[in-house]
Amino acid sequence: MSGEAKTAFFRRTKDTTKSNKELHEEFSKIILYSPVTKHMKFYGTRFNGHEGTISLYAHGDESLPKWMQEDLRFKDTFEFSISLYDSWSEDWELIEGVDNEGSFAFLAQKFAKHNNLQYFEDGFTGEFHQKTTEGHKHYYIQSNDKSLDKICELWLNNDFKEITKIME
Repeated sequence: MSGEAKTAFFRRTKDTTKSNKELHEEFSKIILYSPVTKHMKFYGTRFNGHEGTISLYAHGDESLPKWMQEDLRFKDTFEFSISLYDSWSEDWELIEGVDNEGSFAFLAQKFAKHNNLQYFEDGFTGEFHQKTTEGHKHYYIQSNDKSLDKICELWLNNDFKEITKIME
């Protein structure tokens, strides 16, 4: 079976105290002891902690492909990624169900709160479209935007109208 990846996208806040490496270790333990493993692909051996099974990708990592660098263009952003078998789609609540206490999404959300992180369930691309009287307008948030903290808060609340006001 092929499969796909599921990611958890985070942004550090002024109150985040742990390093990305420490956060990666903590998140890995949470996921490896959760029901999510039912559909996960494992790499490495059990004795090396399944190194590579849960990947960390962070802002500023120039070894990443350009498209990933673009996805992580905002300072203090990072993501964890797991590989899944196709079978996960038959049990999607275990991966994407934010109300399912054992799901990947629920665990990521809880992890973010515990570690003072912003959690973007669907990622934070910094791009969106808004319907205007002239049609659709494309917005692209610059990585050095002075209002990035406020934009992130609004993004988490799906308040794109307020984001457009800031950007215009």
